[in-house]
Amino acid sequence: MSLKFTILVLSALSVSACVGSPEQFRSTPVTLTTSKGPVKCQLYTRGQVAWDRSIDRPESMSLDEAEGLCASEGLRRKEGGEDTPEAVTDGGLASPWG
Repeated sequence: MSLKFTILVLSALSVSACVGSPEQFRSTPVTLTTSKGPVKCQLYTRGQVAWDRSIDRPESMSLDEAEGLCASEGLRRKEGGEDTPEAVTDGGLASPWG
């Protein structure tokens, strides 16, 4: 039983060592222009949008709203949207990209 447990633990550690952390995949931050003000997003790779986050937002905007905008921008880019250093959105009420 002890040998099986040791092998299991070593296998798990080997696999976890291969998985990257978000820091390895960061892109240049992106600023979204909204009606409430600029939202700065930290996006990652096109294939990994689950880590996309807001790193700065206007005081009048909730964290959830800012996070949603950044997630939407990451998804838009993943689906083939153009990478621009600054994107424009209407504050999350409707997507200008369709």
